[in-house]
Amino acid sequence: LFAGLKKLQELISVMNDIINNRIDYNIKLVTKTLLVDLPENSSFTVSDFVVMQQSHISAKSRFLQGKNMEIEKAVEDLIHQIASYHFESQTGIVSDDDIANLRNHYNRSVYQALLHSSKNSLNALKKRIGSRKGSNILGVSKPF
Repeated sequence: LFAGLKKLQELISVMNDIINNRIDYNIKLVTKTLLVDLPENSSFTVSDFVVMQQSHISAKSRFLQGKNMEIEKAVEDLIHQIASYHFESQTGIVSDDDIANLRNHYNRSVYQALLHSSKNSLNALKKRIGSRKGSNILGVSKPF
């Protein structure tokens, strides 16, 4: 009995480690990622802004893709830990539906994190453009 409880406690500890340190941590990083680069005390032309954003977005998209892969790997490791646990009874076997539900849960979590990142980025841009101090975010480029 005590050996079974110790084994279950180890499983719970490993699962908590995966969830807290590999999944939730990376989801929080994705949520906090700003997709625009808005220097504080400078103004620039529209074309300079576009060039600056292209390089920033390229770097952030690689970062986000890496975090997505880390989260995906952590979820697969979590599923492996759960599926490989030997239950005492047959009723403790994890169904394919439960595994699919777990994957879907974390898919939705990553989607929500990306959505928050996008919203936060757009709100930061809106705040910068609309603020009186930063109203000259995009310098006027004369067409002639």
